[in-house]
Amino acid sequence: MMPCPLRIVVICLLFAITAKANKRQQPAVQNKKAVQWCDSLKRQAETHYYKNSYQGALKSYLQALKIAEDHRLQKERAFLLNNISALYIDLYNPKNLPNTQKGLQYSQQAIDALKALKTDSAEKQAALAVAYINYGDLLNSYGTDTKQPQYQQKAISVFNEGIDFVKNTTDYDTQINLYTNLAYTYKNLNNKPNYFFYLQQAYRLTNQHPTAITLYVKQGVNFALAEYYSISGNTSKALLHLRKAESLLKLETDPNYQMMNLVYGLANTIYQQTGNYKLAHQYQTQYWHIKDSLLNAETLRKFEEMEVKYQSERKGRQLKETALQLQNANLMRNALIAVAVLLCLSLFLFYRSYKNRHRALLLKQEVANIALQKAELELTTNRQLLERHTASLVEKNQLIDGLQQQLLQTGKADDHTLSKLANSRILTREDWEEYKRLFDKVHPGFFIKLRSHFPDITEADERILAFSRLNISVKEAAALLGISYESMKNSRYRLRKKIGLQNDTDFKDVIGMV
Repeated sequence: MMPCPLRIVVICLLFAITAKANKRQQPAVQNKKAVQWCDSLKRQAETHYYKNSYQGALKSYLQALKIAEDHRLQKERAFLLNNISALYIDLYNPKNLPNTQKGLQYSQQAIDALKALKTDSAEKQAALAVAYINYGDLLNSYGTDTKQPQYQQKAISVFNEGIDFVKNTTDYDTQINLYTNLAYTYKNLNNKPNYFFYLQQAYRLTNQHPTAITLYVKQGVNFALAEYYSISGNTSKALLHLRKAESLLKLETDPNYQMMNLVYGLANTIYQQTGNYKLAHQYQTQYWHIKDSLLNAETLRKFEEMEVKYQSERKGRQLKETALQLQNANLMRNALIAVAVLLCLSLFLFYRSYKNRHRALLLKQEVANIALQKAELELTTNRQLLERHTASLVEKNQLIDGLQQQLLQTGKADDHTLSKLANSRILTREDWEEYKRLFDKVHPGFFIKLRSHFPDITEADERILAFSRLNISVKEAAALLGISYESMKNSRYRLRKKIGLQNDTDFKDVIGMV
């Protein structure tokens, strides 16, 4: 699997290519509506992606792909296949080999579809270069996970084909991505010479075209070289490239915290290798502040070990200096000084121990306070999102009621009206999944507890109980579900019988026990 920084570059590049292709495409009149619906689904998928909802993005992409295939939109199909294969890289799980195989199928289809397009546009060339990266990355991952090096050898061929494809262009960022992915493939094959060679090729390009390479790619290349030298035990060169990556980070007007985390984490490792536990401790602290989350037990344990090593190193130097002083004094004076030093040392150790415990306690308290504030902010935000989402569903229902009234009054509707009606839904499965996700953030564990108390309830029953939990009236709930008031009352009555409620018992009383 390609390193995280390079993966982000590829995804962003892919979205930019897709946007340009959509802008320039001039579809036939009969396919215009299909293309519009396809584009709408692609934008929806990108929204899901930026919210880290990869499954939602995949679902929207697959719907768009079906439309493109049904209407023979070859260009749309090619770009969609490329987006889907890139998404499977984000969905990568070494324990889910069938998922990786699906990604391989889509990425191979993407390359074939892009090559078949009868155009030499810049969008096609850039998308094809990204397709080589996606296919090679998935081959490398599958070969590593299944311990079948023939897949990694095929990945090497794909990356080399991609390099030949872009080597005469000015797309230096993509060239560097290909070289770096090739290097990591050789790393997984334990081929250290080639691992280093292709990292050097990427680094050479950054030096030859400094103004044409993005800061992010330069940071990634220097990080990769620092990591290589760290693994090789060459800490001096590892530090050289680490410092270059740090200096490049400082040039960013909008810092990339993911890259900063990678660099600070590697700095911690390198400085531990050099025995400089003070700097290692400083970088580890910066890493925590950027993460802005509660420290887990394992991280806290490592921090405490590092703190002990650092304090031991300082105390060791102090004891050596004291020993040299004692050697220059006479026996009696040595005895008195020794007693004094031992007493002072005991007091010092006691003071340092107290200070360290106090500092650790303050640090834990500070982290806990930050986490609590963050949790409160997230809860408030999620409540607002849930309220806005509920309001938007009510608005959808009102919109459809208005469109239906227009159809009843006029007996016809223009294309704009029909398009609005086709794109409106009253709490569809997608709406309910999004609504349920927001609801679970505000009331965590609600649906799990509900199922444990009432295992026989249906998804429709879940919705009724969830609306009751939010104090949504029967009339509003009926509007949200797109059913009549009487149907809603009947559904509530059947639910009462199912869970054994008396008529005078409110659903809220039952929900309060969940």
